[in-house]
Amino acid sequence: MDTDQTVKDELAAGFEVVHVNYSKENKNLETMRRLGDPEKLGFPVLLVLSPALEVLHTQESGALESGQPGTVGHDPEKVLAFLREWSGRSAG
Repeated sequence: MDTDQTVKDELAAGFEVVHVNYSKENKNLETMRRLGDPEKLGFPVLLVLSPALEVLHTQESGALESGQPGTVGHDPEKVLAFLREWSGRSAG
């Protein structure tokens, strides 16, 4: 999501990106609980929050991968579709 310029532009136009740490050393239990325990889906996981910080959607990121054998990473078109769906911006 930080290597494709179109994805970066879409994120900048419609989202405030916040990275939340979850590790063996710092599980951030209170934050995870408040966000609906997204760690149960594995990482990375995307959350869409309202301006009032209510969880609107939790998305496991595997669905945004290319799915093509031998490829690694997220498919920019799938990521853009996801972002546009949640930002209310059309593809055109």
